[in-house]
Amino acid sequence: MKMRPLTATNACLRLLPALSCPATTGEFGGALETPGGEIDGNFCDVFEFGDRVYAVDSLSHLGLASTTIYSFDRDCKHHKIFSAENLDFKARYATGERAYILLSDRVGENPKSVLLEISENGDMLKTEFDCDSPLVFNMLVSDGKMFLGADKAVVVFDLQTKEINAYTPLSVEAEKHIIGISR
Repeated sequence: MKMRPLTATNACLRLLPALSCPATTGEFGGALETPGGEIDGNFCDVFEFGDRVYAVDSLSHLGLASTTIYSFDRDCKHHKIFSAENLDFKARYATGERAYILLSDRVGENPKSVLLEISENGDMLKTEFDCDSPLVFNMLVSDGKMFLGADKAVVVFDLQTKEINAYTPLSVEAEKHIIGISR
C-alpha cells in the first residue's frame, strides 16, 4: 500500500515540503522520507509547533512497545528528542505556547504514563505517572491539569500533585460488572 506524499499543501508541513511517507511495510511501519534520507519507523503523528515539525514513531504489539520522537528544524535536519521502550503513543494536544504528547503502557506490574511538554523553543519537560492510560481518544491540557477522554470515562490528572480522578456516567454496579467484580 502506497501512502500519499505529505507536501506543503498538508496543513502542518509548511516547513517540510519534502517530507513524505513513500512506502509502508504494512502493520509494522514503513519510512518517513526527508531531504536527509529515509527514517524507518511506524509514524503515527506529524505536527507543526513553533518553528519546528515533530514526527512520532510508535509501535505497540503483543506486549512490546517503543516510541521515538523526532524534531525537524527549518533546515529540515532531524533530531531524535525522545526515545523509550515500553511506552506507546496515546495522544497529542497543542496550544499556541505548548505541545503535549502522552505516552503510556503497562509492563508487567509496572504501569506508567509519561506526559512530554514541549515549549515553543523546543525545550521539553517530562512528567511521569504510575498508571497506564489505555483507550485514550483525546486530550486537553489546561490550568495545570490533563483531561483525557477515555473509553466510558473522563480522567483528570493534576500535573502538580499527580492526583488522578476518573469520572464516568456508569453506575457503581455497571463499573463492577465491567471490571469483573460481580457476575
